[in-house]
Amino acid sequence: MNIRNRNIRNKNIRNRNIIDDEDDEEEEKEIPSPAFITKKLLEQGVTMEQLVTALLSYHEEYDENAEIRQTEDVIYEKIHIVISNYEGEDQDQEINF
Repeated sequence: MNIRNRNIRNKNIRNRNIIDDEDDEEEEKEIPSPAFITKKLLEQGVTMEQLVTALLSYHEEYDENAEIRQTEDVIYEKIHIVISNYEGEDQDQEINF
């Protein structure tokens, strides 16, 4: 996948989020903090290696690697579910690596 296709893919992801936001009918939702999302991902057994692998998908050197694209899709979906299911839970926890 070349950089142009990667940009189109990223734009489609952003557009998918815009469509999801429009479904909320202008309702302002509280969003989870990065620490809260991290906590939920750790509870699901997501590792640092999986997160790094997902981030590598944004570098053109890794465009042709199907395993990296698959990991990115899985991590994206997990994050999307955490955000979608967020109900204003306590976020004051810090995550230490």
